[in-house]
Amino acid sequence: MDGLVLVAKLAEIPPGRILSVEIEGERIALYNVRGTIYATRDRCTHQSYPLSKGMLRGKYIKCALHGWEYDVTNGTVQGNPDIHVGCYPVKVEGDEVWVEIGR
Repeated sequence: MDGLVLVAKLAEIPPGRILSVEIEGERIALYNVRGTIYATRDRCTHQSYPLSKGMLRGKYIKCALHGWEYDVTNGTVQGNPDIHVGCYPVKVEGDEVWVEIGR
């Protein structure tokens, strides 16, 4: 993977939790879904509200502003697969979480 950036330590994102980070001016939300880390843009596609302020249930993040729910594993909006939030590849090495940017 090209463009890998170290974004967090694994301990900063316990299972069921979210961590918002900034990479090169872009806010990215990291999610721990049952021990697997996923990354999306930290902006709801509806009105750009930070997804990291929402509630993570399983693999779905619910936007706190209007309730849109996104599947963090692929970025699709529940009930409307034509709407997507951008996703980033994640690599975990030891206790380090890396995200690929610039795709």
